[in-house]
Amino acid sequence: MGGAKDYSDVIAREIDLAICKLIDEAYDRAKEVLNQRRKDLDDGARMLLKKEAITPTDFPPLVQQPLGQARVLS
Repeated sequence: MGGAKDYSDVIAREIDLAICKLIDEAYDRAKEVLNQRRKDLDDGARMLLKKEAITPTDFPPLVQQPLGQARVLS
């Protein structure tokens, strides 16, 4: 990673901005998913306080409610 770059500082800045945008979008999506599934996560946490481990059979909401297909970021 410490080698010479084959592009200008302007291009490097554009790459940095694009990467920052991707990271921000992924962070926002993660927060959205966590907020949407908050009740399931809280239920799972309560169950884990009672049991040392849970399985998909113990807690179906974690495995039976798909979040949708993978998104392709553009």
